[in-house]
Amino acid sequence: MFNRIQMVLSALHAHKVDFVLCGGVACVLQGCERTTQDLDVYIALQPANLQRAIKAFRSINFQPRIPEPMEALLEEEKRKQWLSEKNAIVYTLVSPDGILQTDIFLSYPVPWQELRENAYKMTIGDTPILVSSRQDLIRAKQHIHPQREKDMWDIRVLKELEKNE
Repeated sequence: MFNRIQMVLSALHAHKVDFVLCGGVACVLQGCERTTQDLDVYIALQPANLQRAIKAFRSINFQPRIPEPMEALLEEEKRKQWLSEKNAIVYTLVSPDGILQTDIFLSYPVPWQELRENAYKMTIGDTPILVSSRQDLIRAKQHIHPQREKDMWDIRVLKELEKNE
């Protein structure tokens, strides 16, 4: 699984995609001991950046989980429609073998610029990435409804890590 995650992060970096790693993998990198089944990224939603992201995901043969082409991400109205009509918070892409899915946030409780400025700079393998700060992970997880046990656990652990730092 780690090799697949590294492959996605490397592809995004190689294509110069402006993104911040969020969700479970970010929690692990911030010190939580947990498992996760997907990779969550918040990508800057500017058209040129989304074009680079599409090229990055195509380069590693990821496919949409829903019958909507990746190019639909470029349409702000389409993203708004997914949010309002489908209650979709993410657009999901799946690896060719189906083992890893990557969720691209359509909406996030922390504004993009703030998330990016607060993010930690880390390196995975040889790939530099931005990882959501503990505070922003807590904030995002507090907005999940209904609250899941794993999110409540992450919040407790992240707060404890913050307190002990």
